[in-house]
Amino acid sequence: MKRIFGCFEEKVFAKFAEVFASFVVPGMVVLLVGELGSGKTSFVKRCSSKLGLDPAQVRSPTFSLVNVYEGRVKVYHVDLYRIDNDTEVLMELEEILERRDGVVFVEWADKIDAFWSGEEIKIAFDFCENGRIVSVESQDERFLSELSKRWSEVAQV
Repeated sequence: MKRIFGCFEEKVFAKFAEVFASFVVPGMVVLLVGELGSGKTSFVKRCSSKLGLDPAQVRSPTFSLVNVYEGRVKVYHVDLYRIDNDTEVLMELEEILERRDGVVFVEWADKIDAFWSGEEIKIAFDFCENGRIVSVESQDERFLSELSKRWSEVAQV
């Protein structure tokens, strides 16, 4: 099931990320997809304060592949932009996923579509006239319903 939440300018984008972060629990896997500069790293950075992190410490893991942050919830921030079905990286990713001791944000997750079970939450970013279009996809209808409900309450304010 997929919901398009709208075209967000920067302040609204930040607020949506905070609302999303309030639903984050250990073991959650969030796939982030979109073109270069569409908001994947920005989304993780915007989620970070709700997760007990300093947003200034959140950096794109393009060259390190995985950044780990300790906050209210442990955050694994993975970037697959530079990999091409690298077996070693996929094994490390499997180990992280098996731990289920934190939330895992995966940028460029679509580079290894066949790897994912389908149980993950997928957030797609695209460009629009005033900012970014954000859509969320999940098999968990209850999660999407609760996120939508909370967002409609916050967006009204």
